[in-house]
Amino acid sequence: MELTKGQRVVYPGQGIHRVEGIDEMEIGGLRQAFVTLKRERDGATVRIPEHRVGQVGLRPVASAEQGLSALECLRTPDPDPEMDWKRRQRAHQDLIADGSLLGIAQVLRTLHSISYVRALPDKERAIYDHMRHLLVEELSVIFGLPVGAAEDQIDLALEPPRHERKKPAATKKAATKKAATKKAATKK
Repeated sequence: MELTKGQRVVYPGQGIHRVEGIDEMEIGGLRQAFVTLKRERDGATVRIPEHRVGQVGLRPVASAEQGLSALECLRTPDPDPEMDWKRRQRAHQDLIADGSLLGIAQVLRTLHSISYVRALPDKERAIYDHMRHLLVEELSVIFGLPVGAAEDQIDLALEPPRHERKKPAATKKAATKKAATKKAATKK
């Protein structure tokens, strides 16, 4: 992957970074080239040996098409989430290490589905929150949205609004009359 100063890249599990430059440093008597990255969220600096850029999984920010695929993944409920935490943990670690936007969405979707069955343990809740944050961060960059709007897109994908049918007034009156009759009958 060719890196240029000012380019936005994704460091798996860490979020969006901006390339600050490629510098040579002497460490242990050896001169090496390092890519200097600055995390956009908090300004933290990371240096990666240039020859290891591919190994750490550094990738360009996902395309709009990949962003839409991630949102579609969230809209599709996980039909059979893995309930064995050991297997699920292994699968999640692999997806997180891969660093793809779709992998992040799959982890978020699975944990969201499980949260309907039971409360997530603290560790999984932390993973859920972290994956959600990474997804929000990247979607806001992909689509040029404020963070709040990206959060709304994720919320809508995970839980689309439910349309409640309003009862007609006549049905409400009949239900109220039936309840009043029942109450009067129990008092006698």
